[in-house]
Parts: sequence; structure tokens; C-alpha cells
Amino acid sequence: MEQARLFLALDVDQPVRKRLIQAMQFLREAVPRARWCREDALHLTLWFFGTLPLASVSIIGAAVAPVAAETTAFAYTLRGIGGFPSLERPRVLWAGVGDGAQEVKQLAAVVQSALQAQGFCSNEREFVPHVTLARINERRQVGVPTLQRVLPDFATRDFGNTAADRLVLYASELRSDGPVYSVVDSWELEGA
Repeated sequence: MEQARLFLALDVDQPVRKRLIQAMQFLREAVPRARWCREDALHLTLWFFGTLPLASVSIIGAAVAPVAAETTAFAYTLRGIGGFPSLERPRVLWAGVGDGAQEVKQLAAVVQSALQAQGFCSNEREFVPHVTLARINERRQVGVPTLQRVLPDFATRDFGNTAADRLVLYASELRSDGPVYSVVDSWELEGA
């Protein structure tokens, strides 16, 4: 049976991706050994499924299509750079959501509810809307002072508005040079 690593996401508009890539180029100086995301891999994940049989795609669609049909498209702003679990010892560097964060959280909650009704288990972590920029394997301190040196306005840098106008189901193929994503299905946000 064919399987794939699947996740549901919002895309990031091209001008915003370009600004994120520019910031990432500066950040490479501070964190040279991080695994940086490629421009075509920048997205905002709403739900990570993990590895599932491809037959699950129809079940995901049955949950997500009604949500998309009832949800009105909106815009959100990517603003600031943060880290998980913290900026003092980050394992992940990310761009956060400013304006529109509440709408993104509400959409994620509705998606979660619809998926749980179809039998998918809840994600255990609190949903924090973000776009992953890099993953850091080595446990060394990056810290706020380093980021302030490289990107003085890292905490408040505005990367621009992007449209949340469709939900995209991606498959992720893990490769040595980083994951490659392919669109499995998508649903336009069509609410009035």
C-alpha cells in the first residue's frame, strides 16, 4: 500500500517568500549550520498528519472541503522571528503571524475539529501559527544578542501580507538535501 507524509497548509505569497529568503540570508551568518528551508518549501502548516496510506486523502478531503466551502478568504501578515522552544536555545527558527493571527488560529481550530470528527487524532501541542525558516540540530546558543546583531529588527520585522485563500494538502518526501513537497489536493476558501 502506498503511503506518504502528509500535512495541510496555507501557502505564502511570492513577494512575502522573497522577503523571508532575504532575511534568511542574513540569519545564515548567525546560524551557519542550520538546515534552511528552500523558498518553495515556505508555508504555514495547519495540521501535520505524519505518514498515512494515500487512501486517507479522500477522508481528509471529506473533512476539509466543507471547512473550505464555509470559510471566507482572509489575509495575514508574517512578522517577527522566533524560535522553538525558545530563542536562547532554538531547535527551529520561524517567522510569526502578526495581523490575522486570530483568523489563522480559528481556521486551524475548525480544521482540527473536522479532522477529529473523521477519526484523526488531535495534535498534542498548542497551535502557534508560524512559517518554519530553519531547523537547528546542534545544541548551541544562538540567542537574542546574535540575532540583534545580524537582523536588528528581527522581533518586529514585517515580511508583508499574504492571502489565506486555499487549503493545500502536501506530501513531503524526505531527502538528504531537505524535504520536497508536492501538492496532493487543494480547496479554495469560498465562504461569503
